[in-house]
Amino acid sequence: NLSLRPRGDPIIGHLRKLPPPNQLSEVFHEWAKEYGDVMCLEVLGRKMIILDTLEAANDLLEKR
Repeated sequence: NLSLRPRGDPIIGHLRKLPPPNQLSEVFHEWAKEYGDVMCLEVLGRKMIILDTLEAANDLLEKR
């Protein structure tokens, strides 16, 4: 069970914190420096898992 990071707003979750599409990877990489390689965001009730590194993705796939 992943905790939601960074902290979101009630109901809309992280919607206001999401950057424009052309800046997603840069912003997620900056967030990873503070919150770690695996982050969980929620936008309008839908959870998203953000993996910042290939190692984090491989670890997740190996454990599944």
